[in-house]
Amino acid sequence: MMLTIRRIFRCAAIALLPCFVSAAYAATLFRVTCDQPDARYRLGEKAIFTVEATEDDGSSPKGRAHLRLDNFGDRIFIERGVDLAKESRFTVTGEMDRAGFLLLRIRKSGSEQTLFGVAYEPEKLRPYQECPKERS
Repeated sequence: MMLTIRRIFRCAAIALLPCFVSAAYAATLFRVTCDQPDARYRLGEKAIFTVEATEDDGSSPKGRAHLRLDNFGDRIFIERGVDLAKESRFTVTGEMDRAGFLLLRIRKSGSEQTLFGVAYEPEKLRPYQECPKERS
């Protein structure tokens, strides 16, 4: 009889183990939107990113995330940490004074990096190198 009860508890523990493991490794999901529907801006115009953090298991986000707003390169406009328990919804504002792209990167340890970009007058961008002429 005692052996049967031990087997029942072992089976129950094994069956419940995935529930505890998935709760321990819940990933944070970041939903990012901007204030322009087409994500295109004029030079000097402010772009407002709205970020909403949620856990994939439906629980409230915890921990810290790191965000960075840059020009897809070495020009960093904002770089800071965010306490997700206090700010699960927040905004990030940036602007550019020359044609190009503004990139928001958000990362929390244990979650994939989220990227969201907007364009500043992309029609003014020119190739860095001339395109080769076709040979006949």
